[in-house]
Amino acid sequence: MKKQILIADSEEIFRKGLFSILSNNNNIDIYEVCSSSELFALDSFKKIDVILLDYTSDKFNISDISKIKTLYPNIKILAITPYINSQTIIQAVKTGVFSHVKKNCSAKEI
Repeated sequence: MKKQILIADSEEIFRKGLFSILSNNNNIDIYEVCSSSELFALDSFKKIDVILLDYTSDKFNISDISKIKTLYPNIKILAITPYINSQTIIQAVKTGVFSHVKKNCSAKEI
């Protein structure tokens, strides 16, 4: 069964780049959204296994994590943000992020 991955970031170039990296894997289906409103309006939301989310980008915020986990507690959230502040990471983990990486990480790390 294919994994369902959702890329949630307001930066198109980042979404497209991540999509390109991940599309080499035939065992996943990939979706993209550019805002919280698109995220929560997505018809296939309940099928998603993993969300790659930059909650620091313009059209998202950390409260989206809590909302996702309340609606769909089994969805894994990988935060991919441009910076890592220890307090922010702690807050994100407490709200439901299972892993946190910087945007300048390698493709292999993701």
